[in-house]
Amino acid sequence: EADGSLLQNFPINISGNTETTPVINDLDNDGDLEIIYATTDGLQVFDVKYQSSLGAHWSMYRGGLSRNGVYNTAVMNVNKEQVSMPSSISISSNFPNPFNPSTSIVVSSSIGGILNVKIYNISGVLISEVYNSYVSPGSYKVTWGGVDANNNLVSSGLYYIKSQLGDHISTQKAALIK
Repeated sequence: EADGSLLQNFPINISGNTETTPVINDLDNDGDLEIIYATTDGLQVFDVKYQSSLGAHWSMYRGGLSRNGVYNTAVMNVNKEQVSMPSSISISSNFPNPFNPSTSIVVSSSIGGILNVKIYNISGVLISEVYNSYVSPGSYKVTWGGVDANNNLVSSGLYYIKSQLGDHISTQKAALIK
């Protein structure tokens, strides 16, 4: 609360490592506030379901009850009337790179099809097939956790991520550092 007392159902346990200072904002314009922050598992949004405004609220930095975090309301805007669909096929560079313990790519496509993501070692030997399934038009995040087909951790080194959707093929280097 604005007086420093805790809200019901807090603190919240989260998955992944926190990557940013949390932000408080009325993201969905429903009159209550949401807590928004990024983790290694993606963007996390908690809808507090508590009628309030931004006037007296502060974000908490790494759970510090002294509320010594960064206050920022410039998050993002949601336009419910406009849905953005990819106009072609795009495959992002893997991130992070170098990585430990995992790296991801984002595949965006205006068409559906079989998405296949394979990992090869520097000699061109297949290490793992990370993803092989039909996807509908949209965006998909595919993550490789640095393991082979038998779920054994692979050694440090360079690997190739080969992604294919339809006729679109992308190959990129990924450096695993332990």
